[in-house]
Amino acid sequence: MVEEQAQEQESKLSTYNLGERGVVLTDSPIHKQPGDVTKAQNVIRSKEEGLGGLRKRPGLTKVNSVAAAGAIRGVVGVNLVLPTRTLYAGQSKGGTTGPFSPAPTVPWQTSTNGTSWTNASTPGFMQRVIDLDSDQVPVSFYAPTAMFQRRFYYAGEHQTNNLGTTSNAPSLRVWDNAQDIEVVRFAEGEASPAQDHAITCLFTHRGQLYMGVRLDPASASVAAWRRLFRVDVDTGQLTEIGIGTQFETNRSIAFGVSHMGRIFIGTTWESGTSAATLYYIREGETDFTSERTAANHTGYVTGAVYKGDLFVGTFVAANLSSTDPAAIIEKRANDGTWSTSLTGPTTGVTNYFSGLKVYGGDLYAVYRSYGGSAVTRIYKFDGTSWTIDRDNVQTTDGNVPPGGVMTDGTDLYYSFLSAIQGEISGFVLRKSGGSWSKVLTLSENSGALAFLDV
Repeated sequence: MVEEQAQEQESKLSTYNLGERGVVLTDSPIHKQPGDVTKAQNVIRSKEEGLGGLRKRPGLTKVNSVAAAGAIRGVVGVNLVLPTRTLYAGQSKGGTTGPFSPAPTVPWQTSTNGTSWTNASTPGFMQRVIDLDSDQVPVSFYAPTAMFQRRFYYAGEHQTNNLGTTSNAPSLRVWDNAQDIEVVRFAEGEASPAQDHAITCLFTHRGQLYMGVRLDPASASVAAWRRLFRVDVDTGQLTEIGIGTQFETNRSIAFGVSHMGRIFIGTTWESGTSAATLYYIREGETDFTSERTAANHTGYVTGAVYKGDLFVGTFVAANLSSTDPAAIIEKRANDGTWSTSLTGPTTGVTNYFSGLKVYGGDLYAVYRSYGGSAVTRIYKFDGTSWTIDRDNVQTTDGNVPPGGVMTDGTDLYYSFLSAIQGEISGFVLRKSGGSWSKVLTLSENSGALAFLDV
């Protein structure tokens, strides 16, 4: 009788939460709960089967084809969207005569691979370049751009001398691939239509944007502006840097470089015979300090920091100096000592270095001489010696002045301006994978280069 009752009780044993508590190895069999499991492999609870339902765990898809170097401690799901890099090459919108007439219908050419370029109607045209009929003025700094906070800034369209009869004062604009916005504009009354005025350089220092400006008032009794400003890109507010320094009327700020906590600016003469002068200023100071002069050189027109040292290149305008030496690249070491790093090959004519740029662990520069037998070549410095990286640009690619320079982290680009004399087209050279090639030809090339990641 007892045995029959025990068999009846055993046959009625029901478990509704099998596996609910998972595998339990710490409790003895007598102390285990109904929902405990002593062994299970690839078992998970089944929501479809309800309470006590179990099912085999579905298989996992292998993500990496090669074993990881160590243990994978965890995985986080992140939606990674790689940005598309778009390159920009600017066209110049000229006046009513010359090769810039008719003006180009679009202000920019764009590319996502550096080889195939298409017309782009936005952003707008840049400021119109001055005196493109000769190399007597180093015009490369009249098409400035700056990549800053995932946008690019540029000098907005306005007329300059020798290209028309009307003029506007300079404006700074910003493009983010969606909107082309004016950041700041100088009032037209501060500059005369008959005079030259422009944004001459854009650069960054300690996470802020700086702008060099030249404004020539109509009245000779009013001092011309040669000024450096810090730009608040959110409000458009300008803060003048070195407010206690008055640059001479014919001197312009060609470039700016951030180095050792200071701002170094190179200045160049448009006329006159004074020596080229390099200045610096520290945060909070009101006056620029003269750092370096180069006798018989017309200006310091390009600069870059390479392996902790400052490199600057000079411009020599023929017949503006007592002698016309070869342009040079000078190096300022960390201890403040100066030395000549490279001397150009030509004397007695207008010649200069342009486009100092660090790329692939080396320092690059363009040399240009104008008058007599023109020479245009690209030099490369590896920290020990300079070598010619591309020679005879004037015959192989085109006998025109250099413009802007840009590296997108992968390739190096140099832009060369369109020339009024002979109506020679400008072009863009690219170094990629160790080789140079001409990737774009423009009849109205302003020399401007920029890129955006969107």
